[in-house]
Amino acid sequence: MMAKIHEVKLHAKYFDLVLEGKKRAEFRKKDRNYERGDTLILHEWVQGVFTGRKVEARITDVTDLSDWLEDYVLLHRILGEILPLTVKLAVS
Repeated sequence: MMAKIHEVKLHAKYFDLVLEGKKRAEFRKKDRNYERGDTLILHEWVQGVFTGRKVEARITDVTDLSDWLEDYVLLHRILGEILPLTVKLAVS
C-alpha cells in the first residue's frame, strides 16, 4: 500500500518542541486513515494564521486510543526535514 501525506496544523507552542526533538508524538482526531509509514507535514499555526513554517515527519506507529478517548489516535513519529519557509502575501 502506498504511503499517504497528511498536512495538519500544529500550535506554535508545540512547533519548536518538535524541532528540538522534545515532542515525538501527536494526539490527533481519528478523522483520517493514519498509517505507519505515512508522512505528516506539520504547519505552524498562531492565532488562526499559518506562519509559513512547516516540518515533515514520518509516522512510525499509530496507537488507537478508542478505549480511553473516543475517536483519537496517538501518532509516534520521527522528525524528517524542515521544509523551506512558505510566506503567503495578502493580495488586495
